[in-house]
Amino acid sequence: MNFINRILATFVLCALIATTLYLGAVVMQLIPLDARVFGTAWQRLPALQGWQAGVVTAAAALLALAALAAIIIEWRPTPRRKRPFIVSDNEHGSVSVERDSVCKLAEKVISAMDNVKDVKATVALGPQGIHLHCAIVISAAVVLPELGSQLQEEARARIEAQLGIPIAVLSAKLRYVPYRADNRALL
Repeated sequence: MNFINRILATFVLCALIATTLYLGAVVMQLIPLDARVFGTAWQRLPALQGWQAGVVTAAAALLALAALAAIIIEWRPTPRRKRPFIVSDNEHGSVSVERDSVCKLAEKVISAMDNVKDVKATVALGPQGIHLHCAIVISAAVVLPELGSQLQEEARARIEAQLGIPIAVLSAKLRYVPYRADNRALL
């Protein structure tokens, strides 16, 4: 919603809040009713007693809270859409790839490797290229430094070949799954 609409909506909702709080105060007989503003149809409002006054006051308070919630929702910042990565830009136009697609490609490439159980990837664009961060769950009986460097080399080569964008940083956070946990999962 644009800025002018937000201002108008806020103004209307603030007027609604003021009106409901005023009517609630009139019912509770905290302030007198101004007949010039509301007319003669509202003259019975201050005479409400007992549960009727409570119902009108509660309805006024709920309406005021709903209007306040609408103002808060209206003015909260909208999430910014992440821009795609530009793969190539020439005289015919540009070719771009979505960030989610880069993550899915990295997850597919890395999960196809031996001893990898699960992969979650996040991606960002830096000045030198893509920054790819992967959380990888590996199985038992592997040497972590060797597997980590193998994963980085193979994933970097395959992803750069498919995207045509250099990978500046490929960090791999390895998590080891014990052998017994693997056996219990298979049962």
